[in-house]
Amino acid sequence: MKRDLRIGAAIERQPAPSPEVFRRDFLWRDRPVIFTDLHRGTELSTVKTSAAAAKRFGDIKITVNRNYYDGGTTAANEHFRCSLSEYLAFIAQNPETPLMCTEQTLAPEVAALVRAPALAKAAEYQPPVGFMFFAKKGLVAPLHFDGDLRDVLFTQVYGRKRVVLMPPRFSRRLLPVGNSSALSFHLLPEAEKRTLFELNEACSCVLEPGETLFIPRLWWHYLENVETSMSISLRFGRSTDAFRLSTLPSTHTLQNLVGVLLDRKTGRVKNRALFTKVFETYFAPHASPTARFERYMEVLDAAYARHCPQALQGHYEGGSFDRRGQEHDGHAPVGSAYNPGVVLQHPAEDELGPKALARFRRWWERVAMTDERKGQLMALLALEPRFSRLTALDEVIVRQQVASLRAPSA
Repeated sequence: MKRDLRIGAAIERQPAPSPEVFRRDFLWRDRPVIFTDLHRGTELSTVKTSAAAAKRFGDIKITVNRNYYDGGTTAANEHFRCSLSEYLAFIAQNPETPLMCTEQTLAPEVAALVRAPALAKAAEYQPPVGFMFFAKKGLVAPLHFDGDLRDVLFTQVYGRKRVVLMPPRFSRRLLPVGNSSALSFHLLPEAEKRTLFELNEACSCVLEPGETLFIPRLWWHYLENVETSMSISLRFGRSTDAFRLSTLPSTHTLQNLVGVLLDRKTGRVKNRALFTKVFETYFAPHASPTARFERYMEVLDAAYARHCPQALQGHYEGGSFDRRGQEHDGHAPVGSAYNPGVVLQHPAEDELGPKALARFRRWWERVAMTDERKGQLMALLALEPRFSRLTALDEVIVRQQVASLRAPSA
């Protein structure tokens, strides 16, 4: 019997509308939708199988690495360069491999077949950018939201992919850590997946070859390869103010405040006082990076409580969620991660065990380190021997952000 892969409400399917209708009915309303014909009749639509992809793009070089959630060990951080043909042959012979190509900039051979539709264009903004994904059946992208503040058109070139989406206002139930969820959703039994997402107004689909899913900015999403597949993510253009917000540390509070800070139609600042306060707080002098982040979080928490009444509030007290009398859905809290009344908070750094903290530090240094930052890091450590490598790296990143954000908004 075929497994029902849908969770929550089904995402509407329809032919691609005009740009004006798309903006009015979907983009500005943060409403997911599947377009069935956005690339119909194009050369991209002729790539329907792995064999066709190997024939058309087989010589392009890709980087493959372990699945997103296999981090934390030296082996898991390894990555390899190979041709697409070599990767497709490898996964055919090694069906249990965790290796996949994730979010790689479109190769010129692929980009030549992908026209940025008018839906994703806005002349006064930074231009759209494109990425490609190749993965075998069973590999997933764990639950997360994209912190770059770009809307997304996600096209399934071949193969099938299960996608689950959830709006930002339910973030506090998901144990948010940065732009990720610490709930290992991909490891949960199917019944628990359904319970968790249905309580949080999830919508879902199994994306078929040739279909394109609109994912509103900052929405939580989970992706699972039902079959070996190729996907393309076209990330919309964005305003200068949206770019500046994206340079701040991702948190679920900022995720929900973006709609308060920026006008959805123009991408420009609409709450100048709060926008200025957030940036002045983060980039003001502080005793340490930790003090900077703590003060930044205090400002975001206060603004979230004041400006986001539609988003979940409250906190844990004694293992049970205290909603402060708020009634979002009429359910009473029972202290379970899957109960609508419950909010999970990620632990403070000093509450993490030494192994978990070490894994986090290794991961952060791997994703944040660049050659330029490495030189600055070593210079800073020479001047400030009391800094750990992690603290010094945070400080280097903050200094780079300060330098890049000094110019006034256009």
